[in-house]
Amino acid sequence: MKIWITKHALTKGILCREAHIPSDTPSMAIVEGPCMPQYFHGKNWHYSRAQAVAQAKVMQEKKIKNLQKQLAKVKALSFDEDTP
Repeated sequence: MKIWITKHALTKGILCREAHIPSDTPSMAIVEGPCMPQYFHGKNWHYSRAQAVAQAKVMQEKKIKNLQKQLAKVKALSFDEDTP
């Protein structure tokens, strides 16, 4: 079965792979690799590209908010001699 993987969407992009979905754990996808199989769980893989793109956009928004918080902290740093 073809699946779309979003686990590393912000660094490697959305990957399309052939996978096996076990009947006893339908939330897990197994992708055979050259050495070992890879296991993807929950929101890390999707049945359609549209679902994967929607999840990647959610991940992107969370990352942007996190980076904005980090930027605010860095901007708030003070290097005056008066502050400890």
